[in-house]
Formats: sequence, C-alpha cells, structure tokens
Amino acid sequence: MARSRRGRARGGKGLARANRLSVRKLHERALRAVGALALIAIGTSLSYWLAPLQEVRSNSAVQEDKRHREEQVPPVRVENVRMHLAVRSHSSNLIYPASAGTLALGQEEERLGPEEVLIGPPMQIGDANDLYRTYESIQFAVVGQKSEEVQIVDIRSQTLERREPPQGTLFLTIAEGGWSEVKSLFLDLDNEQTPARTVINGSTEPILGNDYFFDVNTATVALGERIEFAVVVSTANCNCAFELVVKLNDGQEIVVNDGGHPWRVSSYARNYAVAYNLVPDYGPAGVRTIRCDWPLGCT
Repeated sequence: MARSRRGRARGGKGLARANRLSVRKLHERALRAVGALALIAIGTSLSYWLAPLQEVRSNSAVQEDKRHREEQVPPVRVENVRMHLAVRSHSSNLIYPASAGTLALGQEEERLGPEEVLIGPPMQIGDANDLYRTYESIQFAVVGQKSEEVQIVDIRSQTLERREPPQGTLFLTIAEGGWSEVKSLFLDLDNEQTPARTVINGSTEPILGNDYFFDVNTATVALGERIEFAVVVSTANCNCAFELVVKLNDGQEIVVNDGGHPWRVSSYARNYAVAYNLVPDYGPAGVRTIRCDWPLGCT
C-alpha cells in the first residue's frame, strides 16, 4: 500500500512537471507570436512614416541627376547655321555669280581659280564708301539647353584676317528677290567696336535701322526653346575672314563659324581691269555679258 502511494505521488509530480513544461512552451510561443506581430506593426508604422521621406529622397535624387546632366551641356546650342550666298569671286581675280546659271564667258573661263571668296549684293548705309559696300546674311538658331532662362546679351563679329578685295575681271549681277527676316541685326566688319544695329526689312535689301539691336530687343531661351537670327555682315574695305560670337548673360560666349572654319566675305574693289554686267539670256548659256565702266557705269 505504501509503495502504491509513493508511485502515485511520483506520477503526480511527473504530470505536474509536464504541465509546467507545456505551459512554458505555450508562453514562449505566445511571446514569439506577439513579438512577430509587434515587428510587423512596427515595420508597417515605419513604412507609413518613412514612405514620404523615401519619396522626397527619390525626388531629390531625380533632381540631382537632372542638375548633373544639365551641368554637362552648355546653356545653349547653335544649329541650322547657313550663309545666303550671292556672288562668288576667285583669287585669280575673276568674279562671277553663284546663281547665274551657266556663264557665257568664252576664253575667260580658263582664268577661273580654285579659291573662292564671297562677294555679296550691294548695300547702302549712307557713308562715302557705299559704292563698294556689300553684305551677306548669316542665319542660325539658338536653342536653350537649361531649365532656367538664358539671355543672349550680344552678338558681334570677330575678324581674323583682312585682305585687299580681289581685282581683275568683274562679272556683276543685279540683286533680285526680297528681304524678310526675323530677329535681323547688322554688323559692320569695318567698325567692329560699334554694337549690332537693327535692320528694317526692305524690298530688295536690308535697310539699316537707328537703334542698337540689344537696346530694343530681348532674346531669352529656356530648355527646348529656340530663336532664329539673321546677321547682316557688311564691309566696304576688305576681303575679310571672321567669326560670329554670341554672348550670354552669364559671360559665356559661343562661336558661330562655317563648320569650324571662318566665314569669308569681300567688298567690291576700287578698280577692276575689265567689268561686265551679266544679264539673263534665252540662249544655251542662260546669260550674256555686257561690258561696263566700273563703278558708276555698272548696275
């Protein structure tokens, strides 16, 4: 009987110990579950509160990347650069028009040389040298490459070389067509200290205005915006090689040239050995020559 009681006592103690272990395990499991739920709740709360901060950081990164990319490019670019060619001359002292078709020059054709110099149409600005003054129009577009507006504050010429105008035999054409340009300005290669002047649209040639161009015009471009310019470049005294310089409000300067080479234009010479007017003709050559007395007898 005593042994039976001791066995039952030992059995009861074992059962109690097993129950305590089960309760402890359940308690641990409950704690782990509560901890997991707490972590989920904390993570959700952090995500809720940190999401706007992450969005701000993301937007800041985008803006920083955009700013970095903008810093790698100039404020503007120049494109669609071209010169309106009117008359060409050669260093062999033979001058002929580019747009006159096939020239009936006879034996004079053998005297053509390889180097071309641009001779533009005549232009009057009201000075003593107007008889010999010519002009050419250089046209280009300025395109903005920054988010902020960029202002163009000046356009000027920069002469690299001055020669005497070519002499010899002159073949002269009469200027045709009209003049209609947007944002047109005038630069005198014989007086580069004078700022760009305004140009009034004339019927056959540009007419010099009274104002300095950038005193009465504001030229600004932002990202993707563009402004078209036509720069009337004139000379009465030289065969000039030059470039154009576009100055921005931050002091930067953009050089506009002929594909990496300077532009070249020339005035008429004071004297020619022989001068001819070229007039339209219905014959095979398309034109015929009429001798004239330079300068007053030629038109």
